Amino acid sequence: EYLLDSEGLAKLEGHEYQTLRKKIKRFTKHVGEKQLELRELDLSLTEVQDQLFESIAEWESKRVPDNDPEHNEKLVLKKIMSNAPELDIKNLSLYIDKKLHGIMIYHQPLAKEYYILHHLKVNYEAPYISDFLHHAVAKKAIENNVSKLNVEMDLGIENLKKHKMTLRPSGFFRKYTISPRH
Repeated sequence: EYLLDSEGLAKLEGHEYQTLRKKIKRFTKHVGEKQLELRELDLSLTEVQDQLFESIAEWESKRVPDNDPEHNEKLVLKKIMSNAPELDIKNLSLYIDKKLHGIMIYHQPLAKEYYILHHLKVNYEAPYISDFLHHAVAKKAIENNVSKLNVEMDLGIENLKKHKMTLRPSGFFRKYTISPRH
């Protein structure tokens, strides 16, 4: 699991964030004069869920995701949304000219210094939109005194690993499987 420094990703200062700064500037330039709005949605509402799944279907019709080979993500998202209030699931949604273009779903575990970022779904028509959303979530984390973002595993997918490395991880959570000796 990849750990990102919230402050570094929010401020994008220094040489190590040069590439990310450029990507976010390119996203902003692409969007131009369009209205950008970041907001938190109530994931427990049926109309919000419908809007989200309609948007995801539209985005995926233009670019099929390669990180869900067993096609389980929709089921997982439905379960997360149906239990969002109980699990304190949060989100940051990006609207461009009042149309949903991306959502980051995350939660803050009992160890309050982290946000765990579970799902990022975006309309890739806007270049570097995922980098912009990571940057926006990092800003929100700083506002809430959250020092680290856990962007979870790369599922062994090389392109996902490469992208997560461009976010400049400050560390990693290692996972191990422990089993008894026979």
